[in-house]
Amino acid sequence: MKRIILRALPTCLVCVCCGSSVYYDNADLESIPCIAQTTAYLYAYFNRTHHIQAGDFKGLRIKVKLKRTDLSRNFIFSISDNALHLLPALQSLILPGNQRTALRLPMGIKVLDIRLNQL
Repeated sequence: MKRIILRALPTCLVCVCCGSSVYYDNADLESIPCIAQTTAYLYAYFNRTHHIQAGDFKGLRIKVKLKRTDLSRNFIFSISDNALHLLPALQSLILPGNQRTALRLPMGIKVLDIRLNQL
């Protein structure tokens, strides 16, 4: 009989990593945590993040891979102008259910969801 070894998904205290995707959903985060340079898909929805600073994506500038970020329902009302512009590979920005009143987008965004904001 063959033994099957099941491996759990890599996790830290607040996230689950699956390939190039990182999930920080519903973790009561107040800021974007440090993420691996190989992260292509960041899902950090249903948290308490109010501000996105340029430094939140620090470390991703060297090997820029982040293509999609979902920050739904975080009550974000402030995004630093430089924060998203430091991510030239970003193609999909999902921000519904936040408190945005304005948004400066970097070039290259192909999918944008800003429903339920104050725009």
